[in-house]
Amino acid sequence: MRLAIAIALLFSFGCEAPIRLTRVVCSGATELTEGHLYAWLKANLPTELNDVDPAALRQTLLQVLPFRDVRVERRWPESLTVEVVERKPYAMMLADDGTVAIVDRQGFLVSLRRDQELMLWDRPAIRGCELPERIDLATTCATAALGFINLIDHVRPSWLASLSEIRIVGEQVQVYLDDGMRIRFGRGPIEPQLEALARAWGLAQKNALPVRGIRIVDAERVVLQTYSELAKTGA
Repeated sequence: MRLAIAIALLFSFGCEAPIRLTRVVCSGATELTEGHLYAWLKANLPTELNDVDPAALRQTLLQVLPFRDVRVERRWPESLTVEVVERKPYAMMLADDGTVAIVDRQGFLVSLRRDQELMLWDRPAIRGCELPERIDLATTCATAALGFINLIDHVRPSWLASLSEIRIVGEQVQVYLDDGMRIRFGRGPIEPQLEALARAWGLAQKNALPVRGIRIVDAERVVLQTYSELAKTGA
């Protein structure tokens, strides 16, 4: 009798019966990623919990969605938990047609959404760059713009509130302030040019110059353009 029971137990453990996946619990996703996460899981998860490989599912989610990390766990008898860690939004790239890409400090996408409901208003928009298509690839243009924002965030954080947009033109950075003023930086390291800009701007304010545009040639030379000069040159 005992031998028969032992054989029956061995048989039951050796032949895994199908267990239907009836419940999926997701956490950590916000409006940045939850729509795409739920849609992907609904379209791709198997119907049986036995067929879910947590490690493989984790790697796939990291490849198809812009998460920093993912944790997957099977909860017997019938549920699956998916815990995600999103990338932190740092800047916004804005295309000429109005579509948006939200990126982190490294230029990686933090969301697959392109609508303007996710627009960030506390940092300057990055314009003139091609929006990234791959979640693991930052464009050279975006990297240059983000490098500028990172520098400002570190050495002149109070300036960010007055910056409206940043454009990368060739190897040069152009910045537009909230009032429409354009500041064109020269080639080379930006930090010395920021110091030169601060000195020139202080001089302009001291002499009440009606500055409407600024061109930084290098760390020693800054050209202040007034309204009358801009009208003459058409710049």
